[in-house]
Amino acid sequence: MVRFGRKFARFVTSVTRGLQKPQRKFISDVLYGMLVGRSVVLADIARALREPCRLIHTEKRLSRMLGSPRLDAGLLQRNYLRRARTELKGCVIAVDGSDISKPHARKMPFLAHVRDGSKSRGPSFGRTPEAEKMAITNPGYTLLQAEAVGLAGHHIPLWMGIVSSADPAFQSEAGELREMMVRLTRYVPAEAIWVFDRGYDSNRIFALLDVATVRFVVRIKAQSRYIFVLDEHGEFKKLKEEGIAAGIPPIHPFKVERWRGRRADRTDLRLGWAKVKLQGYTPSGSAKGYSENWYTLVTVQRGTMTPMVLLSNIKVESQQDAEVIATAYFHRWGVEESTRFEKQGFGLEAVRVLTWERLQRLLLLAMMAYGFLAVANGTTDALRPACASVPAFGPTPRYHFYRAGELAATHLRRRGRLRAAA
Repeated sequence: MVRFGRKFARFVTSVTRGLQKPQRKFISDVLYGMLVGRSVVLADIARALREPCRLIHTEKRLSRMLGSPRLDAGLLQRNYLRRARTELKGCVIAVDGSDISKPHARKMPFLAHVRDGSKSRGPSFGRTPEAEKMAITNPGYTLLQAEAVGLAGHHIPLWMGIVSSADPAFQSEAGELREMMVRLTRYVPAEAIWVFDRGYDSNRIFALLDVATVRFVVRIKAQSRYIFVLDEHGEFKKLKEEGIAAGIPPIHPFKVERWRGRRADRTDLRLGWAKVKLQGYTPSGSAKGYSENWYTLVTVQRGTMTPMVLLSNIKVESQQDAEVIATAYFHRWGVEESTRFEKQGFGLEAVRVLTWERLQRLLLLAMMAYGFLAVANGTTDALRPACASVPAFGPTPRYHFYRAGELAATHLRRRGRLRAAA
């Protein structure tokens, strides 16, 4: 039996260490309200608390405390990362960007135009460059997320930062990524692999990753990048688009486990790899020569499909090393599942506050509410057996946090707020 009340009390105690008593009570109230009310809207959180006063009074108290200068969000985040650090062994750090679309918001701070990833003007959206240009943009914010995804399938959210180009403090996406990595590398194991999708295929990002001295894997846009590889004469040969697959042919057989709903399949793939350099650039941005650093390029192909091209700073000396790079990238999908859960399980896009500081803090607390479920689940999938008791169609799926959220809400609601946080 999962004792959610005790787990919740221990979790709140660990993440609020060093805060004053009113702030500790506020954090406990908000996390409890998010888990029971399944929402980040302050009115829904207030309803879940069921305090013996008018709802508007509870809502005003939460809003006032959320913007209090005495609430040290930095300390709160550091405490959470210290708590999560014990669960990160053997994990891949998956980094992804998403969006919070607010098409009807008018008074929320620093609204900027973002691509609404949930909508498109055509059925082929996201599959071709033409469809990408047809993407719908709405007022909203960009989310920068990082999550530790274990090779056994467990998830630990590490970062949820909100970014807006309308923010006067905003410099660049690379700058936001740098700030995130500086804070997280203190808690992430040095052997962890940081995994990025094609949106991070940028020379500025590669320069940042080189300075950060972390192991990384980035899926690159082969059609827009030149690769230099040594030929049989020891001279550099430039490859682009189709030439990459021809120059580095994926010929080594490889099997990977892929989940389709609740069923795991073993998919046949082929791998190829080579030691490469990237296109070099002058300070003015003109292409010249090639990069100083060596990288490893791994091509992954399924059947006759276009090969997937991965760039990494991990040295490859055997097929097993190349399989580590490919497998790490396949685990990146875990952060996509978590983004969908946070939006659907906590109604992330319904967030409504009127100051930038409150918005940042509320999203941090939403990540910590999900983090409580992840820490309670642990590396042993402790919640999976209990999730079978949740009324639902079919067996418990591999990503079971939707049912875990329902289970936690039911148990915490029965125990009550004061007993759960006692």
